[in-house]
Amino acid sequence: MTKPSVTNGRLSNIVNNCFRGAPKGTTIGDGSAFAACSHEVKTGNKVGGRSHIQKIQEVQSGLKKLQSKHSNKDSPVSLSSGDLGVVTTLLKACTDALSGSYKG
Repeated sequence: MTKPSVTNGRLSNIVNNCFRGAPKGTTIGDGSAFAACSHEVKTGNKVGGRSHIQKIQEVQSGLKKLQSKHSNKDSPVSLSSGDLGVVTTLLKACTDALSGSYKG
């Protein structure tokens, strides 16, 4: 998956956190945190010395909160249709990564 463009600031922080990239020559899959998490689930080995499983669990939680706030009419959080689509795509990527089936 390539890094999506978004307009919401909170979502932008989440996206940037997931698509930091890895040092050249150490990339797993597409280089995303999702690919690293999926690799860890399948092999049991951490990538880059840190748990991407925990990171993706935190990303998933943040995305669900953002989606929930968007759905609440009294919340000041509003997502464009494009950003909402990115949230849906990233939630699917989280689920896939945590099951070890992320394909990028």
